[in-house]
Amino acid sequence: MPKKSGISLGSFATASSTIAIQLLEDDSAVHVQIEESERETLRTTLSSRPVNTKRKYEGYQRDFMEWCCGNKFCDGNTVTKGKLHLFLSERVVGREPKKKKGTVMGGSTVCGYVNAIVDLYNQQVALRVNSNDHPRSPQVKQLIRIVQAQTAHTKKKYQDRGIGSLLDGCHSEMQFQQICDTFLELDDLRGRAAFLISHYGLLRGENVRDLELADMFSQPLDKKGFQPCIALVLLIQHGKTNTYGKLQHCGFI
Repeated sequence: MPKKSGISLGSFATASSTIAIQLLEDDSAVHVQIEESERETLRTTLSSRPVNTKRKYEGYQRDFMEWCCGNKFCDGNTVTKGKLHLFLSERVVGREPKKKKGTVMGGSTVCGYVNAIVDLYNQQVALRVNSNDHPRSPQVKQLIRIVQAQTAHTKKKYQDRGIGSLLDGCHSEMQFQQICDTFLELDDLRGRAAFLISHYGLLRGENVRDLELADMFSQPLDKKGFQPCIALVLLIQHGKTNTYGKLQHCGFI
């Protein structure tokens, strides 16, 4: 600020200081607004996640934070590439799953842990509490590849080839009828309807459970034979594979 004629040096210094303080206050207020806006976006993103993804990520992140607490790191649960690699080596790779006893965690589970902890890192970066490099380092990627190779070798050598194929489940009309009759014996009409819709529509359980009557309608199909042919059409606007609510259709006869 250039000194104007007729103004004392003391008055000039006071005016300059006042202007500088005002600019700093305005700048600080803008930064506070920016940070609050970013936090609100982060909260909205976390709350709009599919339920299963949210539950899985929170469980994996809780395991990581408990491990950090047990090791008493000076920076707490701040995510770093070294911590991620050590955590995977000590607590994930080679560990027995809670539900499948007698086995070890496969490549997909290890990738799930990595994705969850990277998500925790992104949250910390958004909150400006983590300035470290991205945790998915070459060492972490190599560890994932090793586990995936071991999992593929185990499946090729020991596992039943029918698991995960059409043979892994009902593959006859009689078995299908027995499953439907079981729902009737349990007086579970809702479960029977959900089973039939998920089977014919090739849908996830989450998609079926969240369906409402307004999401279903019938569509007559002309020139399909002597008997009337009516298709059931479903509107899908939710689920793990449809995070942003895009309108999707599913139909079967």
